[in-house]
Amino acid sequence: VYKGNMPGFKQLGDAELAAVASHVRGAWSNKAPPLTAELIAQERKASTRTTPFAGGAELKALTAKP
Repeated sequence: VYKGNMPGFKQLGDAELAAVASHVRGAWSNKAPPLTAELIAQERKASTRTTPFAGGAELKALTAKP
């Protein structure tokens, strides 16, 4: 059980974050295509979040189907 907050990635540039996310996304034989720096930039611009996720319930709410 991890009881800390996941750190933000503001210190990484869009291309660096796309590379990290693509590595994680493509690991373990997953066939997902790589993410682009442009997509990361678009998502950063669209996000209004300024604090880390508080934990399980908040993360589950993101995946809840309406």
